[in-house]
Amino acid sequence: MLADVLNKKTQNIGNLKTVAFYEFCIESCKISKEEIEKYKNNSKTWEKAIPKLMRIKGIEQANLSYDVVIVDEGQDFCKEAWKTIEMLVAPDGYFHVFYDPDQNINQPTYKIPKAPMEIPLTTNHRNTKNIFRKIRPLITIDGVSANRFSPKGSGVEEYFIENSEERLKKLCDILQRLKSEKIRGSSIVILGAHSIKNTCLENNGIYGGYNIEENTKIHSQGTIPYMTYMKFKGCEASVAILIDVDKSDPRWSDNALYTAMSRAQNLLIILWKTKK
Repeated sequence: MLADVLNKKTQNIGNLKTVAFYEFCIESCKISKEEIEKYKNNSKTWEKAIPKLMRIKGIEQANLSYDVVIVDEGQDFCKEAWKTIEMLVAPDGYFHVFYDPDQNINQPTYKIPKAPMEIPLTTNHRNTKNIFRKIRPLITIDGVSANRFSPKGSGVEEYFIENSEERLKKLCDILQRLKSEKIRGSSIVILGAHSIKNTCLENNGIYGGYNIEENTKIHSQGTIPYMTYMKFKGCEASVAILIDVDKSDPRWSDNALYTAMSRAQNLLIILWKTKK
């Protein structure tokens, strides 16, 4: 999702390629659909085999290299991927990695390549001061603060509703309120930890006057995407609604909560399934 967003924003810039890493490997190596399906059945094989193929077929054989390589969400990359990425940098090229240790939701451990310079980015530019106040206890980096020019915002709305039907009803009430306030669907995202069929929504459909669609890329006034926070990571929305948040679910770790909550720029709404 992040790669798609960045690609749209940079598509008119010459000599620049923006793409998700594994998609880039598949495209460069012309890996068949049959091979992809074979590797996808085992995530560990996928993480090792695809970068290795890229090193052999895409880099060594095709002599592929770049003057500048920029990696975002660096905490998500495995050791095998880093071997490949570092080989993509031309001998006199530039190599930049952006990462947030508190958004490490995929790797049990991660290791960023050594660099001659590391610059901590300690100013939060995305969230209102009230949203930042909510996520601050989950941040492990020292000295992080909100941008002093950020608006205070309207606060964070939280509801504890154990029953899934009642939770869905509350979600519909919230959406009806947002619709009455003329909030476009393209400004809202609904985030969860599981596919839509395993949430209180259960299916795509009309809820609170909006059309909710899982993983949709349609940006319209009446359509709201439902996505897992994993898929939406790195992206942002004016309004983020977290549903079925459950501290007993391993998918709702502190890192997951921080990742999901920090997607909201102006309004954060959390529907808890279990007490905090």
